[in-house]
Amino acid sequence: MRHLFGLSPADVSVEQVGDDMKLRPGSTGTAWDALTGGTQLTDLTDLSGTPITTVTSDTNSVIGFYGPDGVTNLYLDFGFTGGRVLMQASDLGASITDLQTNKLDIAADLRSGGTITGNLSVSGRLSGPVSPYGVIAPSRNTPAWRPALISHQFQSGHGWTAQGAASSNLNNTTAFVRGTQCASITTDTAGGSANLRKFGMAAMDLTDKAIRLICRADDITKISSLNFFVGSSSLANNFKWRLWEVAATSQLGSNT
Repeated sequence: MRHLFGLSPADVSVEQVGDDMKLRPGSTGTAWDALTGGTQLTDLTDLSGTPITTVTSDTNSVIGFYGPDGVTNLYLDFGFTGGRVLMQASDLGASITDLQTNKLDIAADLRSGGTITGNLSVSGRLSGPVSPYGVIAPSRNTPAWRPALISHQFQSGHGWTAQGAASSNLNNTTAFVRGTQCASITTDTAGGSANLRKFGMAAMDLTDKAIRLICRADDITKISSLNFFVGSSSLANNFKWRLWEVAATSQLGSNT
C-alpha cells in the first residue's frame, strides 16, 4: 500500500535566504531512506498515480505525492541549505482509524462465532470451553491408557502355539513392538485359517475388564478376517471380537 506524503500547510518547498524563508514553487527534489547517505527512493507516483522518480512542488510550492509501497517515513532533498528534511506519511491518521475499526470488527466477529479467512498463527495453546471439547491443543499427544494389569507380550517361554499357519516364528526378534520379541505367523495361499492360541491358562476374572490387543499385519489385502477369542477350556464357551472383516458382518459374537 502506498502512503500519501505532503498536502499539509507545512508541506511546502522553502529556502532560507538570510533570515527569511522563501517559497520556491516548482522546485524539484529527490526522496531518500536516510537523513544522510542511504538509498534514493525512485518508486514514487504523483497524486494521479503516474509514476515519477523525483518530487516537484506546485505553483504554490505545495508538495504532494505517494511514496513506495509500505514506506511511511522518508527524506526529501531539494538541494537547499540545510540538506534533507524528514517527511512522514500524512494519511497515517486514517490508517490508524481503519485499523482500530477493523480490529474491533474482527473481535466482535470472534465473540459471536465469525469466520477468519486465510492462515492463522497461534503462539501457545488455543483453548475452548471446558465442555464438550476442553483444551483444543492438549499438552499430551498420546492416549491416556491405563497400565495393563495382566500382560502377554510373547516373550521367551510365553507358551503360545501356532495352528494352521504356512510358517510361524514364535520368538520373532525383528518385528516386535513390546519387549524384545513377538510371535508371528504367515497364512497359506489357499485361504486357510491360521491362528495363535494358548489353552490351559489360569482362570482370569474379566468382569469390568477391558482387553487391549496390539497386532500388526504386513498386508491387509491378504486378510479375509481377523478374529480374537476369549473363552473357557478349549474355547468350548467363548466370546469373539472381529477386528477386521472384508464383508459387512457383526463385529461381536459369542458361543456359550
